[in-house]
Amino acid sequence: MKHKSSTVFLDFDVPLAAAQMDDSSYSISIDIDISKDKAILAVLDFKSYQKWNSVLKMESNDELIIGKNFQVTILKGKKPERFQAMLLHKDESSFSARQIIFRQWLFAATHFFIIEETGPNSSRLVQRWKLSGLLYRIFKSKILKTLAFFKTMNIEFKNYVENE
Repeated sequence: MKHKSSTVFLDFDVPLAAAQMDDSSYSISIDIDISKDKAILAVLDFKSYQKWNSVLKMESNDELIIGKNFQVTILKGKKPERFQAMLLHKDESSFSARQIIFRQWLFAATHFFIIEETGPNSSRLVQRWKLSGLLYRIFKSKILKTLAFFKTMNIEFKNYVENE
């Protein structure tokens, strides 16, 4: 089976990857020892995020309705970051959502959650962001630092699904 990935792998204790793919993209991934089908069910189950996820909370779209806004909270630091996102896409191996501040020229971030099959009982969770706008250019280092924090979420996801 062929496997496509544009993620660069770094040497961590946990097979984890992070790469700034170009000036407007950022990606992290982690290998997990469960099937693609089980992994996608877990990542789509927003209601269960509270059981394993200390990084991100998503509410008000548990049915994952495309085009519907939902509340996102990044639980980093003393003051959580809250914003609205809209579900753009969902299929058997991924979903994506977009946050826009005022207008796309000011700030837009599209967050992709992708499950790639790497073997019969193994897969990879990839989180990828496409970023644009004036605020991204001004606050790029702060935004990328926040996105790097999502490595914790990947590790927590791996621990949760492999021990469930």
